[in-house]
Amino acid sequence: MNITLKDGTTYQIDNSSNPTTLLIFRMADLHGMLEIAEKLTEDNLSKFTIDNVKYQNYVCYGGSWNEDQVAFNIHQKSEMEFMKDYVNEDDFPDEEAIHVPSLYDVWKVEQSYTVGKRVRFHGILYKCLQAHTSQTGWAPDVASSLWAEVLVPDPEDIPVWKQPESSNPYMKGDKVHYKTLDDPVYESIINNNVWSPEAYPQGWKVV
Repeated sequence: MNITLKDGTTYQIDNSSNPTTLLIFRMADLHGMLEIAEKLTEDNLSKFTIDNVKYQNYVCYGGSWNEDQVAFNIHQKSEMEFMKDYVNEDDFPDEEAIHVPSLYDVWKVEQSYTVGKRVRFHGILYKCLQAHTSQTGWAPDVASSLWAEVLVPDPEDIPVWKQPESSNPYMKGDKVHYKTLDDPVYESIINNNVWSPEAYPQGWKVV
């Protein structure tokens, strides 16, 4: 079988079938492996053919050499990975970001975060409130002085009231169910509302 990369370079591969996860080349030495590795760039794998079968948007993420064969691991980029190449997720307002959380990196220890940076933690999107370098014990779900959950009520999808922090209060006009989806809808009539309709009824009205 032959693989032809985007730049027109053609190599023979030892795959028994058209690959989707592995490319196997017969190499006599390490120099040959390095030469192939330099060719398997993201650009060259954005479009390639194997025996006239077309493939696109693949990336190489490592390889191994064993005697006279070298195998390179490849995978096709997901829709979300492909999107990240062309959009800057930091430009999205919260109203849009909350619908595409997979665009955002997972929170990690020993990372520098700037004010406004958004991360995922346990599937929830958070926004950085203070610039800092993350440490064990400072996860977004417990470090409320450093992180606030991104809460943006969708006017067409009224959520159940959830206790906010002072950093992400309900604003005037925000609507919630309280206490469950089967209960009445309340509208906040004040800004910076961190109280429930039960705790501070003066801040809410039934709609």
